[in-house]
Amino acid sequence: FKVCSRFCMLVDSRCILSPFLGNQRISSMIVTQITKKGAFIVTNIYEILSDLGISRKYRGRNYLATGVQLTMHDANYFFHVTKCLYPDVATRHSTNWKCVERDMRTAIEVCWTKRHAQLEALVGHPIDERPAPIDFIDIIVNYLQKEAHPQANKR
Repeated sequence: FKVCSRFCMLVDSRCILSPFLGNQRISSMIVTQITKKGAFIVTNIYEILSDLGISRKYRGRNYLATGVQLTMHDANYFFHVTKCLYPDVATRHSTNWKCVERDMRTAIEVCWTKRHAQLEALVGHPIDERPAPIDFIDIIVNYLQKEAHPQANKR
């Protein structure tokens, strides 16, 4: 974890300013965003994952939810997946980054086989191959951002 923080600091100083990079655990998987009007929009990530067929029995569900939270707060995680995102998720869940990646892939495979149509509806276009974990996180983040700012999407 210390190595990742140092690496992130060298790559981009915003990466270590994230409140999620402290020793605190993420207790709530609820993402809150503020719209331009100042209203709060609260979206439950677990509800979206459940709608996509990823139930509670998959550890990857928790890892994906944490990954979504982190990347929504700091987009630099999209560029440093194996060096920052997986290790930071692993630290919060007391495991290693390889388990995080494997369990995310398993959860995404479940979504891909059970609810392929819902995933395509979430994206808004057909998907030919199963998304990688960071691509799946990106899909969820984009969906949440569209929900938070619906007027920006009508252009």
